Order: sequence, then C-alpha cells, then structure tokens
Amino acid sequence: MHASIDSRCDSDTVFSGLEPLFCVSDYKRKSVMPEKKILIIDDEPNVCEFLSEFLLTRGFQTVSCYDGREALNTIQRENFDLIILDLIMPVMNGIQFLEALQNVPIQTPIIVLSGIKDHKIAQTSMELGALEFVPKPIDLTYLENVILMNLI
Repeated sequence: MHASIDSRCDSDTVFSGLEPLFCVSDYKRKSVMPEKKILIIDDEPNVCEFLSEFLLTRGFQTVSCYDGREALNTIQRENFDLIILDLIMPVMNGIQFLEALQNVPIQTPIIVLSGIKDHKIAQTSMELGALEFVPKPIDLTYLENVILMNLI
C-alpha cells in the first residue's frame, strides 16, 4: 500500500492506511485549550498586535486595550479567561488597574508583562492580584507556558 500526501496537508502528515489522520501543521496551530479568550492591555499597539498574532496561532481569541480605563470598561461588557497586563501606560497604569480591580468581582488570572526591572513593583503587582510577572523582552515559550499553567 502506498499513501500519497493529501493536498490539504504538507509533508508533516500522519497517515493511517490511505487516509490522513491529521495534518501536523494544523495540529500545531490549534491550542490545547481552544476557545479561551485573553485580554491584552498594553499602550503599545505593536506589542498588542504581536501578542495577539502569537496567541491566535495558539488557538486563543484576543481583545486588546491600550490603557487600564479602557480595559475596565471592556471587562464589564465581556468575560475573559486571562488578562495580560503592561504596567507603564497613560490614563491608567497597570498598578492603578489592579487597584481598581479590587472593587470588581472577577476571578480572572492576571499576568503582568513589563519591562520594569524593579522588584518592589513586581511584588506590589502580585500583592494586588497578579499571578505572574513576565519580564520584557518577551520569551514567547515562557509566556505560553505561564498562560497554559494559569488556564488549567
């Protein structure tokens, strides 16, 4: 028996007899946890776009906000499974956002993603409810692992 590669798949296809079981490239694009929605809060549009594209390739839905106040309004209208939060932003920074969340009844895990190297600020963000502090520049493998650990 000779199995040919299905035109829907590339060379990374796993076959069973003559029919492809699945395309490895398609599997790689699917998340272990489909249908999870992540809110990205960062004042830099290029960071939001970069993270959004990365997370979309992992099967997550994303929504981006460019400051804490916009994010507070968004979480009152929509539910999220996880929040990725920058600390330095105009209008309402990340610490102010975390403080404001103390009055909002949500149980959404929050990951702080920031270029700030100050351990006191990292500690403050954790005391205010953030579960993880991920430094910039972003290590995408580490970030993905942190996201998955906090969604289990």
